[in-house]
Amino acid sequence: MASNDWKCSVAGCTRANPYCHSLAGVNDKKTPQLIGIPGKLYLCESMARLYADKFVAEQAVAGRVKDKKDPSKDRLLTVQEMAVAIRRTVWGQDKAVDEIALAIYSHCKNRELIAQGKEPYKTNVIMVGPTGVGKTYIMQTAAKVAGLPFYIYRNLPQVTKAGYVGKDVEDIVKQAFPAAADFMRKIGQTKEADDPRKVAEFISKQGMIIGLDELDKIAQDKGRPGDVGGESVQDALLTIIEGAEMQINFPGPQPGMAIPVSIDTSNIMFIMAGAFMPAGGDDAGPASDASGRSSYRPSLRKIIKERREGTEAAFGERRRFGGYLENEENENDIYLYVVEEDLVKFGLKPEFVGRAGYIAALRFLDNNDLKKILTEVEGNVFHKFRDRFSVIGTELGHDGYAFSVTGEALEELAVRAASKGTGARALGSEMTKACKPIIKVAPELSGEYDEVVLTAELIRLGRLPVKDDGSYDTAHPAWPFRKKGNDNTFVTLPAEDKDPK
Repeated sequence: MASNDWKCSVAGCTRANPYCHSLAGVNDKKTPQLIGIPGKLYLCESMARLYADKFVAEQAVAGRVKDKKDPSKDRLLTVQEMAVAIRRTVWGQDKAVDEIALAIYSHCKNRELIAQGKEPYKTNVIMVGPTGVGKTYIMQTAAKVAGLPFYIYRNLPQVTKAGYVGKDVEDIVKQAFPAAADFMRKIGQTKEADDPRKVAEFISKQGMIIGLDELDKIAQDKGRPGDVGGESVQDALLTIIEGAEMQINFPGPQPGMAIPVSIDTSNIMFIMAGAFMPAGGDDAGPASDASGRSSYRPSLRKIIKERREGTEAAFGERRRFGGYLENEENENDIYLYVVEEDLVKFGLKPEFVGRAGYIAALRFLDNNDLKKILTEVEGNVFHKFRDRFSVIGTELGHDGYAFSVTGEALEELAVRAASKGTGARALGSEMTKACKPIIKVAPELSGEYDEVVLTAELIRLGRLPVKDDGSYDTAHPAWPFRKKGNDNTFVTLPAEDKDPK
């Protein structure tokens, strides 16, 4: 992972961001530089190759870009291009992004091998990371980059071994059919999308990505004998994860009539994600889960720490993962050290872990990461609110507001979001909470003011400042409304020339 103050080593390059730090040649001082806008924008050749005219970035969401030799044809993105496309909207998870890019590229190549009648090695991923750090978002973005339909199954803890009360593993694939049908409609196969047999044929031939959430909830708990939600469920899941012909029944046109549909899961890539933090947190139990049963399993964090303590593992892992680590003692990076043995000790069967092939580990996000996510990734919360304020008051014939945030306010938002314990998920709600008092009166004030500045004082106050007589205190530091060109100077993030398009 790039450090917070990372700078490109190419002389003159002004790209101080994580999008290009791992590209070939970027750390080579001999790499030629490209001068774009004198005095403002300098791009090294590697960066220019991928971002000139946003060629890859804009088309990557469809999974393919135009072939330079034959513009009438599309081509698959390379691993590096996939990683760059995903990083545009994901901050601080370089190791996971690189692993996912490798996995989806291999999966797409498997489709070519299957079309040739060959039997490739199945591609699946286990994604490890705490809540709110981007697991689901990376899955969704990976599916877009791969140009494949995507569905996430969130009821994995309810799946049981055949013969028990609960959901069967076949339900996972069956419930993914509507998502695949919607994808088919988007690419023009509207008629075929209404026939489950055609949808099954599409998935079997073209492929699909299915995310399985809460994988850690089906880990075997050795302190709970006869656990039908553990090892036995993993055995049942192995069938569809490895790739097999399945028979699924769909409702027919007449009551009581069923349409038998056959589907091959060999071309479905499964991304299985979990926080691996059981009841009891980092303590090794006993602790009680939601049903009151005792759990004796330690968290994955503790398993990783215990394995590394008193061994020579740290040195080898430092060499292996060093490019992604902030520093040796950073607690936020602990998941980046995960290896297959840790997952097995947590309660996943060796056969189950072995079918994954790829382990995408995500790190915990600190306040600085949250500030970056607020302002610098594509589609960030700040830009969304900036767009929102630009249209407030237009219904009254005014031009809307310019919106800016002070550096101290960003820090306050990050601290408040971090305190929720839900990672980046809390950023949007905290920004919404901070802006509610402003938006409530902004339309009526749009003729008098044309700029809104969100300050830390306003966030802490939680409302617009008022005087004792009930009128607004426009001289208070928390007062957000400004007129352009006044003498007050505030930090506006991000500056337009900070991340040139």
